[in-house]
Amino acid sequence: MGLDPEVFASHAGPLIRKDKAFAPFRREWRAKVFKLLFDFARRADFKYHCLRVDKRYVDSASSIVARLQSELEAFLLAQNERLQQFDRIKVYYDCGQSPVTNLLHKTFSDDIGCRVEFAQNVKPQSYKLFQVADLICTVSLIEQRLMNGERMTDSEYTFFGGPRMFRRNILKYLKRKEI
Repeated sequence: MGLDPEVFASHAGPLIRKDKAFAPFRREWRAKVFKLLFDFARRADFKYHCLRVDKRYVDSASSIVARLQSELEAFLLAQNERLQQFDRIKVYYDCGQSPVTNLLHKTFSDDIGCRVEFAQNVKPQSYKLFQVADLICTVSLIEQRLMNGERMTDSEYTFFGGPRMFRRNILKYLKRKEI
């Protein structure tokens, strides 16, 4: 495809919308990149959980962070038995938003029964699962909008072939990995 994997990172949203670095590329090429990452995600052995807060129903940025923290703490508590099976948990975050960085450090610094390590200087191109997490968040956002009765954007509709094809070809496979 002509891109150096040491420099290039797939970002699902911009890939679908033809934003930023993906603007010069045709839909077929962008779909091929998406399919490569999606196929890797389908085959990789992992489980995930997405935290969702609809900004329309909270009144401030601090309320969003508080809701995210509450949801993350509840999830960790519900998964405590599973987490006890691991010697350590490694948290990968690119430190893109300081409130989220602080939330992760505060939540994971509380005793969850195993050692927690934070990856430093995370660059998406260095971690395939980090790129998979980006893919899952993008797919989850589209799913949430569809569940709310909203339409796909024109670029999403073109990229996936509509909501039915999206659910059948993308969402159903990723849902199998959801905790």
